[in-house]
Amino acid sequence: MGKKRHPLIRELWALLLLLLAALGFFWRILFTPDAWKPAGGGDLVSFLFPMYRFAAASLRAGELPLWNPHLYGGAPFLADMQSGLFYPPNLLLFLLAPEFNYRAMEWMVVFHVFLAGSFMYLCLRYMEPGRSVRMPAALAGATAYMFSDLFILHFGNLNLVAVAAWLPLIFLLFWRALRTRSLWLAAGAGIAFGVSTLAGHLQITLFIGLALVVAAAVEALTKNDTGHQDGGGGRDWAWSLLVLAITVAVAIGLAAVVLLPTFEYTQL
Repeated sequence: MGKKRHPLIRELWALLLLLLAALGFFWRILFTPDAWKPAGGGDLVSFLFPMYRFAAASLRAGELPLWNPHLYGGAPFLADMQSGLFYPPNLLLFLLAPEFNYRAMEWMVVFHVFLAGSFMYLCLRYMEPGRSVRMPAALAGATAYMFSDLFILHFGNLNLVAVAAWLPLIFLLFWRALRTRSLWLAAGAGIAFGVSTLAGHLQITLFIGLALVVAAAVEALTKNDTGHQDGGGGRDWAWSLLVLAITVAVAIGLAAVVLLPTFEYTQL
């Protein structure tokens, strides 16, 4: 009999298939010189590309871009959370390739489409403790998510795509925290939520927060309906609220460097 393949190797093969799917779907804009996306321009061309180039140029000059003198008569930059200044993939791009071209922006979107598929695959595979969904089913769900209209129609909204890509990982850690009563997993969900918030699309961030509230309520109600006759239902609600509070607190703490200036900006 042949040697049994290590489970990690199988998962890496699945992620490789998702990577090939992303590269294959976007092959024309990535590997040919005569195509670019979005065809009509969109925010990626007119808004995010110049904003990211300004951030990269400022950091290269040793300046933290708190103010953008090139917009109207000048405007706050860091306080506009769409700047994505502290989002780790953006920051890596700004520091390593400060003179990046538009093709780099397209690669960033494709990378996040792949990231969305990878996180959804892991979420579907391992959401329930002690039980895993079969690989083909998880791959099918991951492919459906990464090529859904949210990512394809909003290719020009890199910050939207970046935030939404983290949703499956946040939900995976949060749900397992509820099921296994792990404060560490709750904190992990908060870290993932905070990182996604730094990408700078408040609407999708609020949707993710709403999804966590619904998940916490569903878990508490389900436990309450399945036989806690001794007052355990109250403990289930308390635990769900604790997990939710830790997740949100960690996320806000991590993203406060952007959230606080943005909040101040909205008051003006």
